[in-house]
Amino acid sequence: MTISSPVSRVDCPGNGSATTFNFSPAVITQASDLEVWLVDNNGNQTVVYPGLGPTNYAIVTPFTYPGTGSISYPGSGGTVLPSGWKLVIKQQALLLQQFNPQNQGPFLAGAYMGAFDYHTLNLQHLAEEVSRSIQIPEGDPPLTVTLPTAAIRANKSLIFDGSGNPTVISSGGNGPFNGIQVVPTIAALRALTTGSLLVWVEGYHTSGDGGEGMFAVGTMASDNGGTIIVSSAGIYYRQTGGGTRYSVKWFGATGNGTTNDTASAVATIAALAALGGGVATFPLGLYLLDPFTVTSFVSIAGEMPGPFEVISLPTAGATAPTLLVNSTGSAFVTLQNSSVMSDLMVYYPQQVAPTASAPNVYPATVTTSFQADGCILRNCTLVNSYSGVSWSSGRGTIENCKIGSFSLGIFLDGATDWVFISKIMFQALYDLAAGLGVPQNIDAWVLSNGVGIQIGRADAVSIDNIGMFIKYAGIVLTDTVFSLSPPNGYGKMVNIDLDTCAFGVVAKSTDNVGGGFQFTNLNVGANVTGLGMAGQAALLLETGGAVAPKIVWNGGAVRGTWAAGTIDNTLPGSALAFVSNVIGVNPGLNPTPAFPNTGVNYVNNFSVSMRVFISGGSVSSISVNGTVTGLTSGMITVASGEDIAVAYTGSPSWVWFGE
Repeated sequence: MTISSPVSRVDCPGNGSATTFNFSPAVITQASDLEVWLVDNNGNQTVVYPGLGPTNYAIVTPFTYPGTGSISYPGSGGTVLPSGWKLVIKQQALLLQQFNPQNQGPFLAGAYMGAFDYHTLNLQHLAEEVSRSIQIPEGDPPLTVTLPTAAIRANKSLIFDGSGNPTVISSGGNGPFNGIQVVPTIAALRALTTGSLLVWVEGYHTSGDGGEGMFAVGTMASDNGGTIIVSSAGIYYRQTGGGTRYSVKWFGATGNGTTNDTASAVATIAALAALGGGVATFPLGLYLLDPFTVTSFVSIAGEMPGPFEVISLPTAGATAPTLLVNSTGSAFVTLQNSSVMSDLMVYYPQQVAPTASAPNVYPATVTTSFQADGCILRNCTLVNSYSGVSWSSGRGTIENCKIGSFSLGIFLDGATDWVFISKIMFQALYDLAAGLGVPQNIDAWVLSNGVGIQIGRADAVSIDNIGMFIKYAGIVLTDTVFSLSPPNGYGKMVNIDLDTCAFGVVAKSTDNVGGGFQFTNLNVGANVTGLGMAGQAALLLETGGAVAPKIVWNGGAVRGTWAAGTIDNTLPGSALAFVSNVIGVNPGLNPTPAFPNTGVNYVNNFSVSMRVFISGGSVSSISVNGTVTGLTSGMITVASGEDIAVAYTGSPSWVWFGE
């Protein structure tokens, strides 16, 4: 035959089902000429050998040599080649002279043709190998491309000299701008008076401390202490990697738990702000910090995914990227517009131990600038905050966090647009961090003072999947502390579990124009620990708010004993609590209005129409606003301000529902 195609290699991608792979038009003259490589989705490659095992291949028969065809892969019991993986099938004829013509022998055209074909295949294989090698341009003059001996080039850097020939230099370089120079620290980089175009810095303070990086000579710019360094000779160095993701260790943070790293964190944030935004990352470590602000469009994030389990005191050794609060005079982290805090643990070393009777009072751990937009707090663990989160960011999100707080977990007020709070666990993390069981002395204080979520002015709040344990009050709905109109909030809460509380939900004021608050699948358990205040009410409708609250509660359950009843309403005639499908609570309006004496008018003083279901007793007539309905039982609609009167000789019962 003749070799009619120059192709000697075929790439065959996997799709999760194919087991036969064609290597046409590559030609082989015998089975040993075939070379097969398996390449995974990360580029790792291994040789595949012929055979019948689960990692072998086999040539599909019948097959006529020389020729082209297919292989089957894998062998018996193997894993089918997945998407993103591939087989590289190559022709690799042995570099042998296998044709031996005899002197004065016959001219055998087929034999000569086979020999020519075999050597053509050898040349094709060589050409394919050369095509993947580094080549010198045709326009370059002849170069000496021989490397120095192994002994000379050991522990050296490969560079090209002034003629373009390969050579090596020692770690310190051998002259200005002739290769990669290596210096131990940023201080050494600043001290350079001459240097290479590229300098590898082995660490910020010491070699290998996480502040290492490659720097290149760049254009004039201000020294930012991390990614832009100006040497004593006025040489401007810029770090070559990182994009818009900077490690605080590049700016000198130690993460050792004793050195104050505030200046490094602030410098990292400032450098990213100068770019228009980015992420300041905290590797595993303990970072002692004073309060700081995260500038708009900048994020701070740990380099490990949170939230984190609390298994010991963070000061005993870093198990997560942990921020240790050094100064407690103001809120620890302040988020500005569109800034993010994620995947970090926060701990107060100066906070009292769980065996104390009361916590130290500190400002919020995380707060937002007043009415900042688009802030996000996610995947964080707050171990022992006095007050966890103070939030006024509309279009903001708090999600997937663990909060151990003494006084207040999340304080939401001043947010004039959607706020999403999701997958939050409120737990006695301060006990767990100390290696103690729950409850401890401090939990008696929490059960008499602590609140999980408090909501003032907040529009269209969406809260879901909340787990809360040991609180005086789980959720408090009240008026704003700011001068805002309306002064309160509205929204929806789904899948809420409030366990071991004196009060489950305390409703003092809601924005009823927005619909008040609707709870779906709300479960409330009374405090029965014997510490702090025992269970008082699963739902308390409280006095004193700007607007009488409106609550709809559909689905869930109450557990335990409640001193004031499952629902305590101290606002008769104005507060609304519509309850249905809740285990342990009677359906309808709670508490149900007392049934009036026969023929006595009862006025609907609520701001909405009500449906009244009347049953039982011996009823002769039911009238609404003086008009006899003709009914003696069933559902009756009574508009706001109208009255209902029931004439009876045997007392019936009723249940009130909102329209």
